[in-house]
Amino acid sequence: GGGGESSEQLGQGGSAEDLFSADQRDVCLAVTGDAFHHLMITDQAEELMSCRGCGAKAIVRCRCARIRIFGRMAPHQKVQCVRLYAGLQHTVGMCGDGGNDSGALRAAHTGLALSGRAEASVAAPFSTAEESIGAMALLLREGRGSLCTSFAAYRFIVVRGMVWTQLKNACLIIFRIYMSPLAYLYVDLLSITLLLWGVSLSKPAAKLSATLPEGSLLGPQNVVAGAVGVVVPLIAVAVLFAALGAQPWYLKFQSGPEISEWSSRSDNFEAPLMLLWFGWFSVELAIIYSFGHSYRQPVYRNFPLMGASLFLVLILWILLFSAETRFSCMFKVNCDPDTYASLRFSWVNAFLFKYEKVGGLEWFAPVREEGGRPVSTNYSTEFKVGVFFLLILFSAIHVALYRLLVLGKFAQEYCPEKLGWGDAFGIRLLGRISRVKAKVIRF
Repeated sequence: GGGGESSEQLGQGGSAEDLFSADQRDVCLAVTGDAFHHLMITDQAEELMSCRGCGAKAIVRCRCARIRIFGRMAPHQKVQCVRLYAGLQHTVGMCGDGGNDSGALRAAHTGLALSGRAEASVAAPFSTAEESIGAMALLLREGRGSLCTSFAAYRFIVVRGMVWTQLKNACLIIFRIYMSPLAYLYVDLLSITLLLWGVSLSKPAAKLSATLPEGSLLGPQNVVAGAVGVVVPLIAVAVLFAALGAQPWYLKFQSGPEISEWSSRSDNFEAPLMLLWFGWFSVELAIIYSFGHSYRQPVYRNFPLMGASLFLVLILWILLFSAETRFSCMFKVNCDPDTYASLRFSWVNAFLFKYEKVGGLEWFAPVREEGGRPVSTNYSTEFKVGVFFLLILFSAIHVALYRLLVLGKFAQEYCPEKLGWGDAFGIRLLGRISRVKAKVIRF
């Protein structure tokens, strides 16, 4: 039923307390097209369709929307119904056969036509040959998984870029060093391409979760994950450089060439460590941000990402544990002047720009005594093993904090419920930032 007469009849009925007790059960209403029209012209539809909590005055004090069933609705009324729900800040899904409900299918945020006809694919953004609304569960699983994957790719690019910028600037200012050209190609071309491709191939969860995923870039999960992803790696690289400085064989880079000759600033002990750490950090970040949780399958089921990560890490381990080989000298890791000079006629130079070519007699590594020969930049075996275990240790810390703070109750429950920091707050904050940015640009 619908309209004011129903409330009067229910109020006069002797069994009203048994049927509509607010303390015992929630009651929903079913309305026809005529009843919906009456509610619209009397401005009662919004109140009965919204979720306003137990304190709203109505037939019963429901915790959810009172009108749950709409029947015998005209096509334009279906559109009105969908738009009214959307106006109440709900994300609206609509299922239909693509006939007289095509307008409502287009008006909804997600419209699913349940017939396999060609006309249905035009009437709705999504269509299926099945005649069951079970396809909507598949659509929701895919949509939620895609949303989480998009946020994961966004976090990967932003956090990786923030950490890389800070590290690169700090190393150039403090140590006056720069990575080798091939190291940059590994980091900026090979690594990010393979990892971002792998992150994008995460599969949706097998079951539809009862909770909604985060929908704001400034929501607690995105912000906390970004903060953890910046702080932990920067602490890790500080520890690694401190450990390097404590080695008895370590010599600080003597900045002989001009600052503009950046390709000559990689013949030292610091630049190889910079490559090894950042290459490992990139793989770590991609894997952590691809954890399945409620909306995606576990990361170990993402075979492309696992394969790409294994390939990239294998290159790093070969570079770390090698000792003055031609391959490691291409990246200027564990290298010596003689092996590097032999690379002058390497086939790799055919694919590099002039300023990127490897090999030759120029070797700008530090010297132990004035007038002496530049030293080899080969790490000791003890230091190589130490770097290996330190990288694993800080990765374990990163994983533990991510599971505890981002996937745990802190970001999932405490921030939205106790602090009021949810999607709505994130959207408002993002809007304020955009307005401030617009004012600054106009100024």
